[in-house]
Formats: sequence, structure tokens, C-alpha cells
Amino acid sequence: MSRVVDYDVIVIGTGAAGLSAAALAAEGGANVLMVEAADRTGGSSALSGGVFYAAGTSLQREAGIAGDTAQAMFHYYMTLNQYKLEPALVRTFCERAAEAFEWLRGMGVGFTVENLYASGVDKVRRGHRATDGGAGIVAGLEGFLSDKNVDTVLGTRVERLLVEEGRVHGIVADGEPVRSAATVIATGGFGANPELLARLYPDAARHGDLHWYIGAPTCRGMGSALPRRWRGN
Repeated sequence: MSRVVDYDVIVIGTGAAGLSAAALAAEGGANVLMVEAADRTGGSSALSGGVFYAAGTSLQREAGIAGDTAQAMFHYYMTLNQYKLEPALVRTFCERAAEAFEWLRGMGVGFTVENLYASGVDKVRRGHRATDGGAGIVAGLEGFLSDKNVDTVLGTRVERLLVEEGRVHGIVADGEPVRSAATVIATGGFGANPELLARLYPDAARHGDLHWYIGAPTCRGMGSALPRRWRGN
């Protein structure tokens, strides 16, 4: 049975991931709703240094760096992390990073050769720092979305996913259901949630108020709890 939808896509969270999801959906002609707990878009991404790590980019070639590959990036990344990461996920990240970088650059996010550097202990300049840092990336995405078919609701937390017949059909916020054909959860981390820190990252939590967190105060890991609220809805 077909259902009437309010939006083609609902995106929960408006950091760089959420803004990018909304941009891709709008680019494809979708009618989009973005829902953000804070009083402005950007999340922790707007507070970050705005470094995009990628291999084989146009900016590297402009800097005279030739021959850098996703495979070389994968080898470095896995070696640095002692091969404790999921190889398939890291490989996908490495193989798609340059494509994502060019997409951002194409929509007007500023990247300069002067801000291309060897991040971490890497010997190759793969750290693409955006002009104005993370705020510059957010501004570029917001600018792209400014004339698209996108609505934004700020200062609002999603209470639960709207689940019917075992499938997600939207969200419930402020007690009201909003229907969509697709729902994207892009709610970020849990650095501002002491309870989740104690459970999932005890090494940081044991330092109490001295633990160092740079991020949005709204990043409380609530997105990970949304799927658990399906039962009985």
C-alpha cells in the first residue's frame, strides 16, 4: 500500500555528514527536511579544523604531487592503526575520498595548495585543510543548499523513528509524525554525553571534567538509540 509522504528524504543532524546527505539528495531532485538539535546547522564539523584526507586529488596535482593512490593511502592508514580496523570499510573510504573531495571543491568549498600538508606521521601531503577550517566546509554546503528544495528545523530533537510494518517511514518530533520515503541518521558522536563516555570510552571518562572534548554540546549519541525505539511504535 502506498503512503503519502511529507518529504522524499529526512536527514537527522546537520554536521558535514548530514549537510552532504541533504545536498546529494537535493542534487538528485529530492524534497528534503533537515532536523537539528542545536540552534544552528554545522554541528561539531563547524568547530573542526576542516581537514579532508584523500589521495589522488586535483589539489595534489596542482602542488606537483603525482602518482598518489588510494591503495597507498589504504596501506598507510591500516599500518598506522596496526590493521585493527575493518579493511573493507577503510578501503571504501580510501577509494571514494578523492571523489568526495572533488565534489566538495566543485560546489565552492575553498582548498588551497598552501593548506595541503602531511597530516599525522604520513610523508605524503594528503591533508587538505579547507579555507576557514570546518566552518568553511559547512558554509560551502549551506550555500549549495540555499536555493534547493530543503526545509530546516532547528532546536528540535527526533523522539523516535516512525516505523510501520517493520520499515522506517519517517520520524516523530515534538510529538508529531513526519513521513518520508527515506531517513538518514547523521547525528554525530557522543562526546557531550558522560554516561556514554563512561560506557564506551572509559579511558576518557576516568578523567572526569578534565577530559578534552571539542565539539557541539548537542552531540550526545542519541542517534544510536533511535533504532532501539522501534519496538512497539
